[in-house]
Amino acid sequence: MNFADTKSRLMHDRCMPSGLCPGEHDEPRQTTHGLQVCGTCETAVRNGLRDLPGLWDELAVKPTTGIRSGRQDDGQPQPLGDEQRRARSAIRACLVSWCLVLHEEETWKLALPEDTIEAMAHLIGVQAGRLLASEHADQLLADVTSLVREARRRTYRGRGHAVRVQCPGPVGGEPCGSWVGIDPDEQAENVCRMCGATGTTSWWIGLARPQQLLTISELPAALLPMGLRTTVKAVQHAADRGDLIPIALGTRNARLFDPVAAYAVLSATRRRVPA
Repeated sequence: MNFADTKSRLMHDRCMPSGLCPGEHDEPRQTTHGLQVCGTCETAVRNGLRDLPGLWDELAVKPTTGIRSGRQDDGQPQPLGDEQRRARSAIRACLVSWCLVLHEEETWKLALPEDTIEAMAHLIGVQAGRLLASEHADQLLADVTSLVREARRRTYRGRGHAVRVQCPGPVGGEPCGSWVGIDPDEQAENVCRMCGATGTTSWWIGLARPQQLLTISELPAALLPMGLRTTVKAVQHAADRGDLIPIALGTRNARLFDPVAAYAVLSATRRRVPA
């Protein structure tokens, strides 16, 4: 093979990457034609950039409290938490950094957008295909998916979506078995309305937490007794979007999830996750 043939092959390989996607998957995935990531990760980045402005706004909403788990308060807005402020700062800092990449690097030299979350996310979204085909692909994927994952976690917590746990309290010598809605605040007191059993959120969650983490295919069966009907496809979709956060990797790098945390996330997103 002469030099011209070698150069032609290298240019062909550069235009058509055939490596493995850097995203987190149960099994290794090939990159999509022309990109440095797979199709699922490309969708996750595009959807994430689309959703970030809305998540930014939701993180600015001060949660209100009310009647939950047998407790009542005045329902007044609560101060914006430090975690919400940090999440908003991280979103802005990340979008600014990527806009500067598009503005300063010779490859793009694009004009800076308006200093708003919507404008910055839009610019990066428009250029997402080119970025994901470049050496920046893995970093953009990691940045966007981690930002969206953290923002969703904070906004779900702020909305107070409750995990439900079966009460172990005694009723006539037998376990109570009624379902108790659990406040997201780990130190909150939760009361079973059937038997009066009382404990903090950490105590209740400890009762329900299985001894082992579960794979995507195992989660639907584990969530059904907790009152949530879902499918492997729905769980897979939530995991690929970054809604579900794996706790560890198992055999053959399969992602492992906490079923209790999966219940909270899937309950909050069931209207957006396909059945």
